[in-house]
Amino acid sequence: MVKEATTPSWFDRAIRDKPEECWVTVNNSRIHYLSWRREHLPGMILVHGGGAHAHWWDHIAPILAQKASVVAIDLSGMGDSDYRDEYSFEQYGQEIMAIVEAENFDERVILVAHSFGANGMLLAALSFGTRLSGIIVVDSPIMSPQAEKKFREFREKQGPFRPKRYYPDKNAIIARFRLIPPQPCENEYILAHIAQHSVREELGGWTWKFDDRMYHKLKPTDVRPLLKGLQCRSGVIYGEHSALFGNSIIDYMRDLYPDGIPFVGIPAAHHHIMLDQPLALISAIKTMSACW
Repeated sequence: MVKEATTPSWFDRAIRDKPEECWVTVNNSRIHYLSWRREHLPGMILVHGGGAHAHWWDHIAPILAQKASVVAIDLSGMGDSDYRDEYSFEQYGQEIMAIVEAENFDERVILVAHSFGANGMLLAALSFGTRLSGIIVVDSPIMSPQAEKKFREFREKQGPFRPKRYYPDKNAIIARFRLIPPQPCENEYILAHIAQHSVREELGGWTWKFDDRMYHKLKPTDVRPLLKGLQCRSGVIYGEHSALFGNSIIDYMRDLYPDGIPFVGIPAAHHHIMLDQPLALISAIKTMSACW
């Protein structure tokens, strides 16, 4: 449940920095994104996780925009972007790169993606890596085939696989807002902001924005054998209390990625690092990308 909470001054300042709403058409679908344009600064694209949307970055992007021209995408089937009859991580990679083109970002662009969104980012980097300055993976584990099978079974039970329900009013649906995977979160003011942008009113009432058939329509891609071929700089940030990470996962991922890429753990953070430790996440992104 999302509760009212007192907000800190840094959060209020960030939220007041309203982005421009933009659209780009990719393979016959309109893709929505938010832009905190900063002329003559290198580009940075922020990618959300599964079932999420660009507004998950509203309190992060304006602070990153002090040193970059930042945009946050709504991947198709989520946020305010169009639904598709079929989804793929290759398609998501194309959507990300379409924004690079639309914003006229040069080779200095950095991609940052959380959880599910990192799959599309990795496919974009594998195809267009020489055009990128670097990529940052945020709490997106790559599991062994055995571990991945168990995780899929867990995810199917937790959603967002079940058909969406309709609620009589906005307050009723926001009261049902939950994090997936489940985790504690002390920063209720961030949850409240994200929840406000996670719903919309349709003919049947208020419902969630994401396509509840998205995972069923998703064509998976196994990136494991491809990662050694990354041609841009890369880094991994993870929550030290994340339910999806652990020493065995990190060791497995180190063997998959090119040698020597940094793995940075954020203390007191679970999977949704931008909710638990937003300022620490910003600092890690800035530090990692500063030398790129």
